[in-house]
Amino acid sequence: MSAKIIALILALGVAAALMLNLRQERLQVLHETAELQRRLAQHDRDFLNIRTRIASSVSPPLVQQLAVSLGPTVSIAAAGDGPAHTDSPADASAKSAGARGKSVLVGLPAKKPPASKPDRSPAPSGSHAPAR
Repeated sequence: MSAKIIALILALGVAAALMLNLRQERLQVLHETAELQRRLAQHDRDFLNIRTRIASSVSPPLVQQLAVSLGPTVSIAAAGDGPAHTDSPADASAKSAGARGKSVLVGLPAKKPPASKPDRSPAPSGSHAPAR
């Protein structure tokens, strides 16, 4: 009878030790999760501070001035859209602002839309007009 009681006590001891081990592992995982969440929150705060500093040091007039100082830019033509064309940053901005009738750069008048170009569409079939 005493051997059975000793075996039962040992089995309960092993079961208790296993349960304590599982509890400790669970607490460790929760601790690591909380630490990761704290680090993520700190990174979010750092990221927001960096974005705020960038936003405070960059303004649209400053970006426009920098773009004009870089000279003409070349647009990237999508495949099949035709050849690339060159516009200066001021021209591109003026074109987009021209529709609103406002000047993009301070002190510069809004550019007028270009004059209409002659029609370069192919001649109707049956006509023998020379190709340009």
